[in-house]
Amino acid sequence: MSLDPESFPVIRVTGDFFPTSAKSGQGVLIVTGDLGIPANSGWQWRGIVLAGGLRDFGPDAIFSLEGMLVAGQGHAMHHWHMDNGRILYHSCYAAWAGASLAHLTAVSGGWWEGY
Repeated sequence: MSLDPESFPVIRVTGDFFPTSAKSGQGVLIVTGDLGIPANSGWQWRGIVLAGGLRDFGPDAIFSLEGMLVAGQGHAMHHWHMDNGRILYHSCYAAWAGASLAHLTAVSGGWWEGY
């Protein structure tokens, strides 16, 4: 069974994530650890990427992200640099991916309510 090519699913990766072209896709990508792009990965993503942190993307990190990247929630990111690759804000891909989160509802009694 495969996903509809027009779908923008929510995908969660626990821990650090170093994608390759085989992990390309679209939707909301949630990385609980750091996102790092390996050399010559050819990774492509359309939608929203939420990552706990970012690893430096070196000179051979070839990738394309169209949508929105939000990172650094897990800890301070310090200095980060990207020598190659492309990150392009794309409002349509961000909106379509964000719509896949619209059906989520808050759960009462969650641990965050104590803060």
